[in-house]
Amino acid sequence: MPISKQCTFFVRLSGHVFDKRDHNFYKKQCQSFFSLQWGYVWHIASKYISFSEAVRGPWGIRNVTNEMFRVEDSNGIKYIDDDLMDDELEILCGVYRTFTGVGRDVAKLSWYPLGFEGSSEDFGRWTPRNEFEWRRCNDMILNKSFDIKLSSPIGMTKWQDKLHGFKDSRQAKKQLEELSRRFLEGEIDST
Repeated sequence: MPISKQCTFFVRLSGHVFDKRDHNFYKKQCQSFFSLQWGYVWHIASKYISFSEAVRGPWGIRNVTNEMFRVEDSNGIKYIDDDLMDDELEILCGVYRTFTGVGRDVAKLSWYPLGFEGSSEDFGRWTPRNEFEWRRCNDMILNKSFDIKLSSPIGMTKWQDKLHGFKDSRQAKKQLEELSRRFLEGEIDST
């Protein structure tokens, strides 16, 4: 089912009480994005789509073809890469734009932490820790064993406080990225 490039964000008024209907609507959005991204995003989406649907590959998420990378090999087989945009990643993680009740201020709340660069979950792969947090969040949402901290979408700052990651890992990743950049730019000799 094709959807337009324009993403529809979840919006809730101040004081909204989240429940399973909100989460079910979110799950339907995940199905649309499943085949477009691997790693952290793939694991979230894989919970809500069948294997047979996944192997179909990208299927009309974008109507504007210049937003897709297409290539045809020498045998005539066509390949498509339709990478997810930031707003699509937000939808996949269940981001809601919620009015705060203060003027036009809007807060971003999400069912799951955003798992990409700059977040506390950007390890580059799905880890046992991601799986543990995923299961814990899902159990609380779906079984309504409502720990107030996990039963409803929470703000990005709360996610970062909750899932701050490991300082050594963050520092090692930062150093590796810097060394890789210097190598690629020719500042470091490969010998």
